[in-house]
Amino acid sequence: MEAQSKYAQLSEVKLHYLDWERAGGTPLIILPGLAGSAHNWSHVAEALAEERRVIVLEERGQGLSQWQPEYRLEV
Repeated sequence: MEAQSKYAQLSEVKLHYLDWERAGGTPLIILPGLAGSAHNWSHVAEALAEERRVIVLEERGQGLSQWQPEYRLEV
C-alpha cells in the first residue's frame, strides 16, 4: 500500500503528513522526533498499515512542513 502525501492548514502554518488510508482498525498517528521526517518512518508505517490507518505527521519545521518566522529552538 502506497502512502498519500497530504497537507493540513493549521492557523498560520501548513503541516505535511503521509497517510496510509485503510478501512478498519484503530488509526495510529506517528510523530517523528527531533529533525525526523515522515519518510524516515515509511517502512514501519507500511507494515503497520496492513491492519489499520497510519498517519505520520511532520511537525512545524520538519520535513515538508512549513516553518514560521518566529519559530526557533532554544537550549
